[in-house]
Amino acid sequence: MAISSAYAEITLCRDEAKFMPFETNETLWVFFLVLFSIQIGAYALGGLLRAKGFTKKPVSEIADILVNIVYLPWVIYFVVNSILVDIPYWTVEGRWLGASKNCQRFAFLYALKNIFRVIEMLIIRKSDKEANTIFLYVHHLLTGAVFGIGCWTRCLHFFGMLDALCEISSVPLNILKFWRVFEIPKDTSPYKYFYVANGIFLWITYVFFRILLFPMWMVIFLNDWYHHPEFRKGLNLWEKWSGFTSTVFLFIVSCIWFGSITRGLIRAVMGPRNTNGAREEPMSSKSNGSYEGEKNGNGIGLGGDNTKDSAYKNGNITSLRHRPRKANS
Repeated sequence: MAISSAYAEITLCRDEAKFMPFETNETLWVFFLVLFSIQIGAYALGGLLRAKGFTKKPVSEIADILVNIVYLPWVIYFVVNSILVDIPYWTVEGRWLGASKNCQRFAFLYALKNIFRVIEMLIIRKSDKEANTIFLYVHHLLTGAVFGIGCWTRCLHFFGMLDALCEISSVPLNILKFWRVFEIPKDTSPYKYFYVANGIFLWITYVFFRILLFPMWMVIFLNDWYHHPEFRKGLNLWEKWSGFTSTVFLFIVSCIWFGSITRGLIRAVMGPRNTNGAREEPMSSKSNGSYEGEKNGNGIGLGGDNTKDSAYKNGNITSLRHRPRKANS
């Protein structure tokens, strides 16, 4: 395909939505009202649960977990359908020019959630003095902008949704946060087996939907970039570089967090080492094994978190750490 022809194809795709028409503004307003109602309802329910003594954690932390119970399956459904149903990803035209309703739905919801998170941090968590608070603001605003602009961009939807598959690994993360916030037992049967199983699920999803996914994204993108240059001639500077640089950043930090996840999982399954270097009994009735937040790092998903005293402080990927056993009297 000639370069001029590819540029005309991109223009046509944007003007006429070649692969699939976009949602109407009325539908997007419904999405906004639904997500906003979920946020308000989660805060109300979180306040009630705290008042009834189910947990002592901050209401904002409880609400974030409750919102994700509804939000994550919702957006993951849009992501999977966008890639497998809407976009003909097996063709270069599909990957670069494919437009998807489900992609627009995800991008709109994701951008909204990041905006809500920034407002929440400004109003409720404005007194936080932690070193990575500025990073979290930049993270939410930047990723929200990437997908927010993607709502109305009629190209590169495939690459946006391929990146968004990493949200699958946020499901076991939210389960672990739920476990800690509501103080579900971690060291007695049958809870400890579900607890460790969820940690294994987190490790597996992290490998497939981050450690392997992001390099695959870059390989596909660069292969199309160099072998089919005609498709990038009609893109603006933001469309050319925002997705690639964001993916490189996500891959680097994911590799850093992966070390903590792996070490934590080993300690959860095999038990921590004692002073003699031998492994203690993992997750026994005498131990108090738990996922505890580390001091540095940020959220596992595209969006971060900034909660205090949570299983994932500031959205951290945490390690599994046993507390020392008390000496027998």
